[in-house]
Amino acid sequence: SSSPCLSNSPWGEPMAEGKLLFVVTEDWFFASHFLPMARAAREMGLDVVVVARERAHRAAIEGTGARLVALEAERKSLSPKLIWRQVAALVAIMKRERPDIVHCIALRSIALGGLAARIAGIEGRVLALTGLGFLGANRGLAGEMARLVVRFGMRQALDGPRTRFLFENTDDPAMLGLDP
Repeated sequence: SSSPCLSNSPWGEPMAEGKLLFVVTEDWFFASHFLPMARAAREMGLDVVVVARERAHRAAIEGTGARLVALEAERKSLSPKLIWRQVAALVAIMKRERPDIVHCIALRSIALGGLAARIAGIEGRVLALTGLGFLGANRGLAGEMARLVVRFGMRQALDGPRTRFLFENTDDPAMLGLDP
């Protein structure tokens, strides 16, 4: 039998119940851009959880009816050990929370949160790219290599039948090799 959330999904009929878990690097970024989305999800009857590095925006996030789960992580590190530690922490949170949909916001959260969702067996994934930053701006060899890695990850590791991509910039899907 299918979960009420997946049979009543955002890419079908409106959801009447279920859990939506946002993964974002910083609480301030979520508070400055995504509070209306959390509020709307709560108004739809969803249980909403936001996983982010907590600084000063818990009250704003929880004011929408969402719950903040703090996850301390080094945002800029590319250390495989630290990255794996963060993925493992996200997997543990996802297994504990058991969301129907994981919504990852921005490139790092997409890479780590999307991988964690896949490991945790969560098929409902929304990957919201808010911009390519270095990947889009750097036209040199380093930028092209980074884009190739991201293209592979987006298409091979993170994509699936219940994955949806959201893009803020119209050029980003094509740059990542996705058909807009």
